[in-house]
Amino acid sequence: MLRQKQTSGEGFEVMDLGDTCHKMGVSKEGYPIMFIQTDGRMAAMPNQRLEMLTVQYDAPCTLINDESRETHQFSVITLLSEDDGLQRVFVDIMIMMAEKMGPAPSKTDIAREVESLISIFAAMRCPPKKKIQGLWAELLVIDQSNNPELLIGAWHSEPSSKYDFTLGRDKLEVKSTSSEQRKHSISLDQLNPTPHARLLIASAMVRESGHGDDGLTIDEMRDRIGLRVESAEAKARMMEIIAKSLSSDYAKARHVCFDYVEAADSLRFYDYQKIPRVDKKDVRRGVSSVKFISDLTDVADIREEPIQMDDSPLFKCLI
Repeated sequence: MLRQKQTSGEGFEVMDLGDTCHKMGVSKEGYPIMFIQTDGRMAAMPNQRLEMLTVQYDAPCTLINDESRETHQFSVITLLSEDDGLQRVFVDIMIMMAEKMGPAPSKTDIAREVESLISIFAAMRCPPKKKIQGLWAELLVIDQSNNPELLIGAWHSEPSSKYDFTLGRDKLEVKSTSSEQRKHSISLDQLNPTPHARLLIASAMVRESGHGDDGLTIDEMRDRIGLRVESAEAKARMMEIIAKSLSSDYAKARHVCFDYVEAADSLRFYDYQKIPRVDKKDVRRGVSSVKFISDLTDVADIREEPIQMDDSPLFKCLI
């Protein structure tokens, strides 16, 4: 077991995280706790107590085996929630953090990861920024690609970004609908990129379904993608974007399923120049925040009328 030296009356049963020196335990309240073994050279850092997280830096803890005792420095992170979904997210993030940081990480490594962790859980308490359906559709595009790790790297860091995926001058915007017609709400700015930019619009029919009828939740989509992604950094980035996108809708998203087979079969990609749109030059000066409904029913998929994309890593991984 692992005992915190300064609280001799309290101990924790812990488990190793892979081949690392870090540990995972559970408090008497049922809260998951991460023990990150440090290099012992951390400058003094203030401990933190937030709404859902506590962070205690560089605490001396004693590892007790049957025949030995060893004292090491650990940073101790606790999730103050009994919610199963939040605990699962916390454990997944902790495992990825352990893989990224390696044995005995430095002060800088831990501070950076803790800041990212705080931002993820803070986002879950903010007002919702994106519909669950829209995020699920973005995950579908990643899942259907031949290079999910590249798409995760190109994914928007903020839900309010103009385009969902950006890699250099190449952009991809994902639209979804639950109706029978392929009509999407699009902003004027989205379909009027800069002169040298190249833009594709992805469209999918995303309909809610039962869990037993090919229905998958956002967590299950994330897990599908994770099986094809080797980089712990990419997995952590995916987790962070999901949390920021869902915000306070995260708990609800755990129980909402969409028909995976129908959505995958309906996925199409369009050259933005072929999509019915309003040209920016036709909008009167002083008019802003223009949005319109564009019907893509009669627009050809780029796979039917191929466009040049051999020099675009982003577009090549979609087809």
